[in-house]
Amino acid sequence: MSSRSAVNVNTRKWLTGGLWIRIFIIVAAGYIFMQKDINFQVNLQSPFMEQNMDEQPTEADGKTQSGQELSENQSRSSSRLEGLTASLFGISKKVGQKKQTTPPPDNPIPVIRLKDINNSQIESFINRFSNVAISEKRKFGIPASIIMANGLLQSAAGQTKHAKEANNYFNLPCDSTWDGMMKDFNGQCFRKYENAWAGFRGHSRYINDNFGALKKYGTKDYKSWAKGLEQSGFNQQKKLSTQLIQIIEKYNLDQLDKK
Repeated sequence: MSSRSAVNVNTRKWLTGGLWIRIFIIVAAGYIFMQKDINFQVNLQSPFMEQNMDEQPTEADGKTQSGQELSENQSRSSSRLEGLTASLFGISKKVGQKKQTTPPPDNPIPVIRLKDINNSQIESFINRFSNVAISEKRKFGIPASIIMANGLLQSAAGQTKHAKEANNYFNLPCDSTWDGMMKDFNGQCFRKYENAWAGFRGHSRYINDNFGALKKYGTKDYKSWAKGLEQSGFNQQKKLSTQLIQIIEKYNLDQLDKK
């Protein structure tokens, strides 16, 4: 036999052997697929394996999604074989493992919305602070309707912790100019006042110092005031002007501006 024939025979043997190895890997991988619920996605862009790190939750470690228990050694061996198979045939896999979820941040202050407060509490708030709002309007030139609506909205008619524990009915934060009492809520510093009246006076001064330009609208144009507070960044509340205007018109707070 010539040397060329010998090379051809050896080459065919090598190719045949390589084929059997691939067939064995495919059969083994098929068995694994039947035992574990592994979803494969064909990677059309790259022949290399790209493992998807999104993991799925299971009831306990050491269990597959079908509930079958595997020993630690079997699991490691299966993972190696699956990775080899995926690499050889250009298939990316999505392994069913525990999903790492980020727990929600601790928030000891429940969000209280004005629409969740009953009318009797809202009416009580208006009756309690109407004269205060009118007095602040006369002294600082801020519409009483804006003062009242903002207090209702920010404190949920006096039901928030800021209002109950710090007399801060307007969620006014601490800043570099504040040297009074302070109260921490959910890791943030807020102004604290001795009583409710002081809280309303603090709001008037805060408006006067930071949003004094709005006084050009007078004490009766509550719509311009509401839009101005939102545009000037009174706080980060969404649709602040819309909410203030709706509260004023729903409870006829504009009547306070006429007094």
